[in-house]
Amino acid sequence: AAVSPHAQASAAAAAPSICGRQPAAPRHTAAMAPRLLAFALPLALSALQPTVRRGRPQSALASLQERPTDATWEPPEFEANRERARTRQSRFSPKDKKGDARRLLLDAQRLFKDKARERPKYLDLVPEASLENATAGQWFSGVVRSLKPHGAWVSIGSEVDGFVHCRDMSSTEFVKHSDRVLRVGQSVDVCVKGADAEKRVLSLSLLEIEPSDATRLAVSSFSVDQRLENVVVARVTEYAAFVDVGAAVPAYLHVADIGLLPRTRVGAARVPRLKLEAPGQTIDACWVKAVDIARDRIRLTLLPPEDRDDSTLYGRRSSPDDAADEDDMDMPERWDS
Repeated sequence: AAVSPHAQASAAAAAPSICGRQPAAPRHTAAMAPRLLAFALPLALSALQPTVRRGRPQSALASLQERPTDATWEPPEFEANRERARTRQSRFSPKDKKGDARRLLLDAQRLFKDKARERPKYLDLVPEASLENATAGQWFSGVVRSLKPHGAWVSIGSEVDGFVHCRDMSSTEFVKHSDRVLRVGQSVDVCVKGADAEKRVLSLSLLEIEPSDATRLAVSSFSVDQRLENVVVARVTEYAAFVDVGAAVPAYLHVADIGLLPRTRVGAARVPRLKLEAPGQTIDACWVKAVDIARDRIRLTLLPPEDRDDSTLYGRRSSPDDAADEDDMDMPERWDS
């Protein structure tokens, strides 16, 4: 049967060649021009029609006609941005009241710090406060010139500043640092504890000084392990108590020297021998733990000598003149190499 030319052309286009190449396109492309024109013409016409975006028809040509041709045009949100910028700038403007208040606060803080660093001036010399005329028990008005961890320097109109120790700042509390009670530049009333014109030393106190009593015993009259009975607590602090033992100075009783009572049964908690409550408390019996004659100090303990674990931990009687010479000490013999 005879095969038409159209069937032969379609079969050649569908079947690949032996070499793996596609057959050439048909030569009668002029016949396809009307079809391409009929397909492209509707697309061109649709581009000129109004488009739909988010439900609002808008033509590209219409949007260009609505936009003004003036060069000063800008989006409306630009003005809103400028308004917010002006608001932020006004918060730190010199004309703003809040800004002025903040600057005044910073200036006041800076002035306070500068004044705290500056040392107060010496008070005018007062004849009664001189080292030659000042006596124990006199009260003077002074100004705190500097603070140290263990005390403060106070000017009372003398040739030198007087020193107030932390232990002489409070009768009820233990003062760890002088800045907890005093501050630089503060006006205080102080009592003279002692004055030495030769050494140029002036000792002051915020507490009242008791007048010297000739009936009081000297520190040198006490010895280590001496038993004392019916002594009275003069002052109680956080970690210790000062006890009146009849000496010229109060004795020192630390909480670590109170000791614990023996356990009543196995596993029971140990109870302290004494609870320091308030001044005026009476201690039935105590022992002298250490005596320091050079610094006029006496330390007490509630542990009897037979109950102490290590006697070498406790001090011995000292004297200002018992400084041993290292040359006179017996040195151990060296081993022969």
